[in-house]
Amino acid sequence: MPFGIAEAPGTFQEMMTKIFGDLKGALMYLDDILVYSNGKAEHVRILVKVLEKIEKEGLRVNPEKCHLLRREVKYLGHVIDKDGVRADPLKLEALKTFVNPNCVKNLRSFFRNL
Repeated sequence: MPFGIAEAPGTFQEMMTKIFGDLKGALMYLDDILVYSNGKAEHVRILVKVLEKIEKEGLRVNPEKCHLLRREVKYLGHVIDKDGVRADPLKLEALKTFVNPNCVKNLRSFFRNL
């Protein structure tokens, strides 16, 4: 995939949706795949399906970036666990303690750090 062109992320997301879109128990956003389930056996079953699809499509996995069988995941500013999805408390705290921007430079910095 030729990253560096404007359409590459959208094209990659479309490919991931085509490959994994019908798989229950897995969500993907760009190169992240989240597997969720109600129990360990079901989780392993879904994970095996994900890995089989990855192999079948000739994709690769970086083992160093894989986190398996976690009860809680921090992802895109949210915490995901058995109770659902909620905002990451660290992100909320950063917003609460952030000093109001008083010039254009500080305002730009604020939006870059969100």
